[in-house]
Amino acid sequence: VVGFAEAGSTSAKKGESLADTIRTVDQYVDIIAMRHPQIGSAKLAASVAEAPVLNGGDGAGQHPTQALLDLYTIQSECGGVDGRTIVLCGDLKFGRTVHAGVELYKHYDCRLIFVAPDALRMPAEITAGLPFNKHVWKVVASKYEPATVYVTLVGRHDDDFNPYIYKSTDYGRTWTSLAGNIPGGPVNVVREDPKKRDLLYAGTDTGVYASLDGGKTWHILGGGLPTTYVWDIAIHPRDNCLIIATNGRGMWIIDDLAPVQNTAK
Repeated sequence: VVGFAEAGSTSAKKGESLADTIRTVDQYVDIIAMRHPQIGSAKLAASVAEAPVLNGGDGAGQHPTQALLDLYTIQSECGGVDGRTIVLCGDLKFGRTVHAGVELYKHYDCRLIFVAPDALRMPAEITAGLPFNKHVWKVVASKYEPATVYVTLVGRHDDDFNPYIYKSTDYGRTWTSLAGNIPGGPVNVVREDPKKRDLLYAGTDTGVYASLDGGKTWHILGGGLPTTYVWDIAIHPRDNCLIIATNGRGMWIIDDLAPVQNTAK
């Protein structure tokens, strides 16, 4: 077991970034279990580590390990979650265990009741379609359906490095997350392929990803691109090439998208 209880005893005191600390620890361990005061820290760690990362709490964000224990207790003591009414009470505003619990219970056929004073009520972003108080970075209308629109949100300004991509098929009334398995880091732009309607491209703070199934799963796109912020993506309609604009690392191009398009359904 390799560990430390506080950042003051590590190189973080000298200015080492969290990502570099994780890269160092990753060389010595098979699993990384971490608790960190920064929202989105576990997701950032997972994006740079080869070892699995267990989130033991990221600030006021999530506490999935504790929520999984609660889920296990319900299943073992009550025989399952489906059909149950679950009451979450107390500090729902800052209680990261209940935040993570709601994310788990969304996958079951159960009823949730929230009990809290107004000052500690469940944040709207935990239960609504879109997260609360994030910067709208890019809005992209679909080339295929007039009612479909995509939006990317970023929270880097308040140290939230989670990926946020959403899609609406009803002119923005309701939204569905497309973040899927993107490992972490804000998503700055999403674009549709002009030839394959379920082929999407996403530019993040670490590179470019492609989805062959409309945003359900994502794959790193291409090789040779440095780890850098990708601000925008364009597909040239005549030359069928993908052009990437980065922050300080110039313009990059994939000169033929046909192999990617042929892989898509």
